[in-house]
This record gives sequence, C-alpha cells and structure tokens, in this order.
Amino acid sequence: MQLAPRLLATFLAAALLGAAVGAKAGGPVAALQPTTGTSLSTSEKALRAALWTEARHLGADLRESLAEAITSAEAKHGIPALLLVALIVQESGFDPTAENAGALGLMQLRPFVAKDCARRSGLAWKGEATLLDPVRNVQIASAYFSELVDRFESLDLALAAYNKGPELVKRQLRNANDNTPTARFAIDVLGRYQSYTARFAAY
Repeated sequence: MQLAPRLLATFLAAALLGAAVGAKAGGPVAALQPTTGTSLSTSEKALRAALWTEARHLGADLRESLAEAITSAEAKHGIPALLLVALIVQESGFDPTAENAGALGLMQLRPFVAKDCARRSGLAWKGEATLLDPVRNVQIASAYFSELVDRFESLDLALAAYNKGPELVKRQLRNANDNTPTARFAIDVLGRYQSYTARFAAY
C-alpha cells in the first residue's frame, strides 16, 4: 500500500500531536512498529494502555489477543494500531456482540462485505459467526479498511467509505464539484486517533 501525499500529510499531522510515525521496511508508513523478542516496545505499551482504557471490560486475555491482532494488522497493512483502536471505539465501543443495520462485531462489518474481503485476503470465513469472533473481526475489517485506503488514496475518504460504503462516497465525489465531502465519522475517528497519540506518547 503506497501512501498518497494527502494520506501522508494526515499521518504527519497526527505526529505533531505525539504520534511516532515511522516507515515499515518494504511497506507503507506506519505509526507504530512491532518488535521481536519478549520485551514490549514503547508503541506496544501505548497500544496496551489504550486497550486498558477503552476495553477494560473485555478482560486481560481477550485484550491481549486483540493487541496481538491489531499489531499484526498494523504490520501487514500499514494502518497505525491506535487508529484501529479509534475506529473500533467509534464503531462498537469494543462490544464484540454489537449489531447495527446488519453490521456485526467490533468493527461493524456487514457479512457480505466481510465474506468477500475474507476470500480476497485468504482469511477463514465460517458464516456470520466469524464476525462475532473479536480477533477474526479485526483481521477481516483491517484488511477491508486497507483496501479502501488503497482505493481512495485518502485516509478521510477511506474512513467515510468504511462508514457509508465506497459506492456512496464515489457518487458524492462525482457530484462534489471538486469539493471533497467530509464525513463526521472520519473527523471523529481521526480526532480520537490524534487524542490517543498525544495521550499515550509517553509510554
């Protein structure tokens, strides 16, 4: 995934508020770097602190499984871990059983979208119940979000497409007379992400 200038600028703006923006070898810019070995890096500690703050109700074992899934998604797709946390909070408040308008689980994917994305990504799909598995939900949803970032080459548009659907955002762009539609959803997620990077920068 290659970052367009507008997307890179978004990440750099977050960096001014405390994000540790780096480059993943052979891949896209990523705000957090996974490490090897048994010790936790500063960024991994920040992720776990954010999960403790937002998902304390899930219990230590599930939080740790989610931390590993989010870190893996960041390494694979180049999406900052704290941005994924912000997206989960916005979508479901870390409720694995959340359901709204047919969308399911932590990151609120509709089953037909998730099934197609799982197939493209080589991820296991065992029906709608797959989305109620928090780890599987993060794996599939982060892959889907990465596809949207590639498609729209803009983080705010990718977030709008994640929320509204990519076809609706495409229609809005065609009718916008060069004025990019701004979604409240994207503003809220990015604001939360920037808040996290500032709040947890000291870890």
